[in-house]
Amino acid sequence: SLQRIVKWASKHGIDVFIEDVQPDRGWHIKSAWSFAKHIGQLHLIFPKAILVPPRTWQKVMTSQFGDKCPKRRALLAATELWPSMTWLKTTRCKKPDTGMIDAALIAEYGRRLDMKGQSN
Repeated sequence: SLQRIVKWASKHGIDVFIEDVQPDRGWHIKSAWSFAKHIGQLHLIFPKAILVPPRTWQKVMTSQFGDKCPKRRALLAATELWPSMTWLKTTRCKKPDTGMIDAALIAEYGRRLDMKGQSN
């Protein structure tokens, strides 16, 4: 359960990294409200979470790939780091899950910061 994960992470001094995203201007008010509610819940669960702007982690993790599309750059980076991963949400999926890819790259970004002693 999520409570066990939170307890385990705090017991072991593990930092949580969350992408610091903002709702887009074109969003419907109901979508923006739901988005804000979920972000608030994450902050309650992980009060010491480290917020990382998308451009910050993308610059570090994907800038070496020349593709203009950030999602393709992220897939290239993730495939290079974890070549055995397919990034498919289920066995029936045909396209890689960009959310899983981004989450893995943000976690790796955070791990690298921790190794340098820069996350706290």
